[in-house]
Order: sequence, then C-alpha cells, then structure tokens
Amino acid sequence: MTAITVANIDWEVVEDLHDALAAATINGETVFPLVSVTTSPEQAKEAQFSRAGPNAIIRYIGTTEGESPEAVRCCALSVELIIAAKVASASDETDRVKEVLRLVNAAKNAVEVSPPADAHAWGQIHAGSKSDYWHEKLQWGSPVLDTTERPPWVAAVIPLEISYTLANATSH
Repeated sequence: MTAITVANIDWEVVEDLHDALAAATINGETVFPLVSVTTSPEQAKEAQFSRAGPNAIIRYIGTTEGESPEAVRCCALSVELIIAAKVASASDETDRVKEVLRLVNAAKNAVEVSPPADAHAWGQIHAGSKSDYWHEKLQWGSPVLDTTERPPWVAAVIPLEISYTLANATSH
C-alpha cells in the first residue's frame, strides 16, 4: 500500500476563520465570546441562541475543486458565517438591525485583517474558451438578516467562499 500524507487544508482554513473571529476585539473587548463550528443547520441554530452573545458560528458547507491548466488543484471552500446577538430594543427593529450590521462588519473586518493562511485568488484560462474565470481569495455574499425568529435575538447569515490551491491531486 502506498503511504500518503494528509495536510487537511479544508480544516486549516476553517480553523483560521475560527481564530480570526475569536480574536476580534473592539476597544479591547472581545466581539464574539462564543465561536462555534458546525455543518448542521440545526446545530447552528442551537449555537446561535445558546448564550447572550454575540455569537459567531462557522457552518461548513463544502469544498469544490478542479484541475487547472497549471497542473494545480483549484479549490473553493464554502461556509456561512452566522452572527447572532440579543438586543433589547424599542418597538421597531432599528436597534437590532443596527447591531447586527455592526457585528457583520466586525466579522468581515476580522477575517479580512487575518485571512486564512492558505487562502489566495486563482483563475482558470482556457484558450479560446468562454469558460475563463477568476476566483477571489475571499468572496463575500450578501448577508441575510433575521429580526423576527426569536426576538429580542437578531441574526445574520453571511455566505463566504475562500479560495486556495493544492500543488497536485495528492496534496489534500
């Protein structure tokens, strides 16, 4: 049997995201006292409403990969960053929306200032083809806010793809 090694780059990327969110501070105060990792939507819900928060949950969705003309494997790891906080507010949603947007921006800033070590942009160019494309190191989706599920809780789901490459088909 052939001996193999496993670098587990997927987990390294998720762990770097966790560390960036856990280390985030504003004015010396920790932004996300609880940072969890899960794959399950049910577990993500349980974690987001588990403590007074704010809480950050990294929900691993999956990793896609493909070969490139440069003989490297091009990968994109997909996650959802779920941010939740309990916010006492007046009769409308203003305070909860304001707070969750602040926390969304804090999460983005934390990841952008300390991106996963393996993350980098890549592109695929196929001569004469319309299938050429470029994949950013970090590709943020639009956050989806929820102020109605469990007031006074507010939550945001932020899609994120992190790009990286593997040297070859056996570099996982």
